[in-house]
Amino acid sequence: MSISKVYAFYFTFCILLNGVDASTRRRRRNLYNDRPCSSGEHAILSASKKLVVSCEPCKANTYRVDVKHSLEECLVCEAGRYSSSDFTRCLGDICAKGTYGSLGSDKCLVCPAGKYSITGQFTCNECESGRHNNHPGSSDCLGDKCPSGKYGLLGQTSSSSCLACDCLSCDAGKWSTNGAGSCSNCIDGKYSSGDSDECSSHESCPSGSYYVNTPSPTSSDISCSKCIYASDVYTAAYLFSLIVSITYIIVFLFNPKTYCCVIVFAIVSGIFALSLFRCNSKPGDQIAIIAIVIDTIFLIYLKEIISVKAFTKKPVESNVCTRRAEEVGVV
Repeated sequence: MSISKVYAFYFTFCILLNGVDASTRRRRRNLYNDRPCSSGEHAILSASKKLVVSCEPCKANTYRVDVKHSLEECLVCEAGRYSSSDFTRCLGDICAKGTYGSLGSDKCLVCPAGKYSITGQFTCNECESGRHNNHPGSSDCLGDKCPSGKYGLLGQTSSSSCLACDCLSCDAGKWSTNGAGSCSNCIDGKYSSGDSDECSSHESCPSGSYYVNTPSPTSSDISCSKCIYASDVYTAAYLFSLIVSITYIIVFLFNPKTYCCVIVFAIVSGIFALSLFRCNSKPGDQIAIIAIVIDTIFLIYLKEIISVKAFTKKPVESNVCTRRAEEVGVV
């Protein structure tokens, strides 16, 4: 291929790619501007979210100024401000630090002692554990937060009122972040030993084992048991499947040509043995009973296909499996 043809192919590809990209952008703009809503309105979309059904005014104390596309939501006015009558902007001053406001009101209230706020909040925050303040209208609290793994009282107004701002240790099976007012319980499968900032995962049981009891959230100790020892029936089924599989393998290896089909039974019994060996939790006896029944059928069939002549390794016209099929009229 000549260089001119390569350049021609390259430029054609670029033009087509740009055309696809442009059409994609047009579709996106059509989606956003299908029915652009005015300032102070928001779009009601169809079930598919692809079409604008109608435009409705923003709710009280919300506003919207962006008309570039119809998916823009109305925004909530900050604390201390309220929406204009056309819902295109907010009026009033934002509540300052140490104060808070309510939705739709231009009045700001002072945070009480033991609490604080930053600009534009609707509620005041309680002083974290280990901290306090005794002045209404505070923007912060004094003292150091209780470290992770400990907890204390929240919203204290002085060091004496919070038990000298002592921080208490989280019990085993619980954890906390710094400044917490209480400790959280470890979720299932995790534990802590106390004074913990997080919970650790229990070790998994080895392959072919399961937890005898649900691991404790207060200790790393686990108790595991082999799947094959789940019950007497389960143990018997595992050993039976293993013996049947090995027996069929021996028969196949003794005379592969004559007993070629028995390898299928060896595989099936082996799969049963492997399934019984593995588990994620204490297994029931259902699969064990099924394995015993099928393996028993396999042994009965093995008795029918084995003959004394097979062990002489004399040439035969066809293998045992084929002859058996011919007798029952399959071939």
